[in-house]
Amino acid sequence: MKKRKQEKVLKIITSVIIIFIVGSFLIIWAGNRPLRKARSEARQVAAEIAGIQRMNDFYWFTREKTYFTVLGTDEKGNNLTVFIPDDGSEAVIMNQDKGTTEDEVIRSILEKNSSDHVKKVSLGIQKGKPVWEIVTSSKEHGLTYYLVDYSDLKIVEEIKNV
Repeated sequence: MKKRKQEKVLKIITSVIIIFIVGSFLIIWAGNRPLRKARSEARQVAAEIAGIQRMNDFYWFTREKTYFTVLGTDEKGNNLTVFIPDDGSEAVIMNQDKGTTEDEVIRSILEKNSSDHVKKVSLGIQKGKPVWEIVTSSKEHGLTYYLVDYSDLKIVEEIKNV
């Protein structure tokens, strides 16, 4: 009798754990749906307007306007950056060799403040210029937002202790 009761309790606990795991997965999956949709649509638009055949990176940038930025390679092997505004206005296409990489911008920020930890990196357009947005955190500075020029890594704007 005691063994059956233990088996029943074990089955209930196992069922609750399985329901919790499946429920958590579904919540995470549903929460990422807007990002997956934006990435898919941006990939399609970049293919249509710039001939992007292979997408290497995707960024969702929101400041004054929202941009979906695709870094990829076209059919000729050119590495391009495509800035796609979400309001349907005209996209901007640049050669990646006219800009900097995510690794370069992170390195430049961490050289300035080695105690910072990078929380977010995105790429978009602010006031007509392509910029990297870097969000860092540290005990000394709290959250810091950097806007860094895409072409020369100069800091355009810095907001500390947010």
